[in-house]
Amino acid sequence: MNIEAKNKMIGVLYEVEDERTRQNQKWGVQNHSPIEWIPILSEEVGEASKEALEYHFKQMRNADAPENWNAEKLLKYRTELIQVAAVAVSMVECLDRNHWHHLKTVCRGNCGMNYCDDNGCSERKRILVDTDLIAVS
Repeated sequence: MNIEAKNKMIGVLYEVEDERTRQNQKWGVQNHSPIEWIPILSEEVGEASKEALEYHFKQMRNADAPENWNAEKLLKYRTELIQVAAVAVSMVECLDRNHWHHLKTVCRGNCGMNYCDDNGCSERKRILVDTDLIAVS
């Protein structure tokens, strides 16, 4: 992945982090079972689907729409996608916090370990810090 693409991804992940903070402020830390999480995520996906459908079908039939209408619809769609991602992150956080704490996470960093400790992978954290520094540069 080139630096420009990585910086764009990091920007999106910061938006997801901001949305997670907003959700925690609104709802508090959520602790649901996996079967309870799926409808919550599905509701968010449904909202994104609604925006995508409206953008696709209404633009075809709405030649008289204001010039910025398409941009507004795409912005709403994008906002819903950030919320979908934030709920998915919350689901993983809950799973790690409540259901799988007795299992070790498979390490995806380059540290050569077979698992991460309870604080995560120090190599992966270093990579994220380095990536943040690249994004700021």
